[in-house]
Amino acid sequence: MTDTQFALIKHTDKAHLHVHIIANMVNNKGKSIKDNWMALKGKKVAQRLTLEYNLVQALTKNLALTHKQNLREPEQYLYKIYEAIRNNLRYCTSLDQLQHRLLRQGIEMQYKYKGQTLEKQGVTFKLGQYCFKGSKIDRKFSLSNLEKTLAFQQKQEIKAITDAMQYRNFNQSPLSYHREQHTSVASEVIKGLGFSLSKNIEVLLTPSFNAEQLSGEWLREAKKKRKRQRLSR
Repeated sequence: MTDTQFALIKHTDKAHLHVHIIANMVNNKGKSIKDNWMALKGKKVAQRLTLEYNLVQALTKNLALTHKQNLREPEQYLYKIYEAIRNNLRYCTSLDQLQHRLLRQGIEMQYKYKGQTLEKQGVTFKLGQYCFKGSKIDRKFSLSNLEKTLAFQQKQEIKAITDAMQYRNFNQSPLSYHREQHTSVASEVIKGLGFSLSKNIEVLLTPSFNAEQLSGEWLREAKKKRKRQRLSR
């Protein structure tokens, strides 16, 4: 890109110094400059330079490396909202829960609806006088991505509750009581017997007794015993 205005801006809001380039897409003759896949070409150049100079890709926001004090006021508010959503989202399974938790921190959730319907199309977050779209704060916080995250967490919570109830019911069932009784009897019998019969006695006294399992283990134990006898002669 030549024959146009441009500016280079150094940023110190991160732990690493970096530069932004702004260029006028109308040249000095008043004609528009063709894009020609400029963004894609720029991305490829950035990736090549990252590999060539062993740089670290900025895939996600890293608050530990962000110098919040160097941010302008709107960006400071954006990062406050980002941090609040990130910290509260993990404890929520619905938009209402998230909205309630954020409101306690002074952050309002506002929805954009489709026409005159109640179908939600987008979400914005407001703190003080500043309001940001969810996708502007982070792509993860767009309405659709928030709904996906919350739906997944809801399924996980339901599964955890279901598993806990099944485990409790299993331990309180008569079958569980009898299984514990069988195990206790087996343990007492095994203590008074030799090692060679211990496994088979335990199998016999287990509710899920399997004759094939017993015969197989008995034969293996018998072979080991004969081998020991031959070696001792």
